[in-house]
Amino acid sequence: MSRPAEAVVVEVSVETAALLTRIGAALDKEKDGLSLGDLRAAVGVSTEDLRLAIEAGLRAKAIRRTGSHNTLRYLSNPHR
Repeated sequence: MSRPAEAVVVEVSVETAALLTRIGAALDKEKDGLSLGDLRAAVGVSTEDLRLAIEAGLRAKAIRRTGSHNTLRYLSNPHR
């Protein structure tokens, strides 16, 4: 039996936290998740800003990724 993942506290800037909220909202709408290109189009930010927010979200377990290489998709983490 697996235990639920514990939340990890990750300190980020206010801008990154706001972007992570927008990313979470975009991912909540998509059951199958979004590719990086689709996610960038949905939130409308630069690649670098998106990269920082995704890294923070993965560390905090707010989002997760599935697949590999060209099939990589980001999903909202239901256990957050």
